[in-house]
Amino acid sequence: MFWLFLIVAIVSRSQIGRALADSIHDRGGGPFTLADLEATEGRLEERMLDLEERIEDTERMLQRQRGSAGLPPID
Repeated sequence: MFWLFLIVAIVSRSQIGRALADSIHDRGGGPFTLADLEATEGRLEERMLDLEERIEDTERMLQRQRGSAGLPPID
């Protein structure tokens, strides 16, 4: 327990600890607001749609390559 207290005390006095405290303080004490979560959700949805599209393109490309090589299609 002593070591944990010592580590927390050292980190809290370091530049990283001060930056973390300032970040928490600037956000009003909470890590996220509802607007932050909604914006993150929107970005994740956009990214997921982009990744789905890329996977479909890759699957089509692989099917074309398998067809031109005379291999049976993937089920």
